[in-house]
Amino acid sequence: MSLAACATPETPTTPEEIEPAAVDVCATPTGAAVEAVTATGELGDVPEVTFDAGLAVESAERQVIVEGAGRPVEDGSLTGISFVVYNGTTGLLLEEIAYDEGGPYPFMAQSGNIPGILKAIGCVTEGSRVIAASLASEIYGPSSVDEPGFKVEPTDTIILVLDVVRIIDRAWGADQPAVDGMPTVVLDADGAPTVTLPDTAMPTELQLAVLKKGDGPVVAEHADVMVQYHGVSWDTREVFDSSWLRPAASEFSLDGVIQGFTLAIAGQTLGSQVLVVAPPEFAYGPKTGAANEHALAGQTLVFVIDILLASEHAG
Repeated sequence: MSLAACATPETPTTPEEIEPAAVDVCATPTGAAVEAVTATGELGDVPEVTFDAGLAVESAERQVIVEGAGRPVEDGSLTGISFVVYNGTTGLLLEEIAYDEGGPYPFMAQSGNIPGILKAIGCVTEGSRVIAASLASEIYGPSSVDEPGFKVEPTDTIILVLDVVRIIDRAWGADQPAVDGMPTVVLDADGAPTVTLPDTAMPTELQLAVLKKGDGPVVAEHADVMVQYHGVSWDTREVFDSSWLRPAASEFSLDGVIQGFTLAIAGQTLGSQVLVVAPPEFAYGPKTGAANEHALAGQTLVFVIDILLASEHAG
């Protein structure tokens, strides 16, 4: 399933196959082309870019003009970026990507993805702004692109100004006040939660608390989502499942999960972390012998869910 943040603008018009970058994407050097470009403005806003047409490169260049204090982009990092694209040969603006309320464009920083972007952001830290230059073939592939208002030859030089907004692997929203009577949640340095249940009777109604309030778009009722989640049984007080124990976040449709999970996520904003307590009727149903043999039937389940990406589908 291909996921993109709600209302994210269209991706650059790339062919299906571009050769993987065969170089160390952390070692992209500076050069005359990127040093001839200026970019001003606040991170998160469309930058004002100035350069003289006729720029040319033989290989990728980059210059970090704002160095962020966050984590570095590593191989396999799902990275939220906003960027503008210019044809450095002609001087024309080609694209402005992900500066609206849909949030940054999710780009998987791994071999096989767009080499020109990989070489621009590899090992760059969250909160940085980068000026990058590469051959058009490393952005749009080996063929010419000739569309109204959009013309690129493979040998043209492409100028990118990219904001590395965040690595999308955990909730990034603002902390919210704790809700009395709910389980408590403590996060480790990597963002993985530990849940402590209160010494009270198990709830008989669905309970929901927002632990972090994200600044992204609202998740639709029938969305496909990417989340991190951690599940604890109130009955056994044991962890029964956690995406944090796997290499990557989980992806699924809200139409295909238990009701408590859907109710916890739909209507929330991307970047949020929510805590939900789901009694059996909102989870796997009551335990009724052979009529319901699910291992978690009859149990009240507690989930901590980090909402990372969402995309509507026909529900």
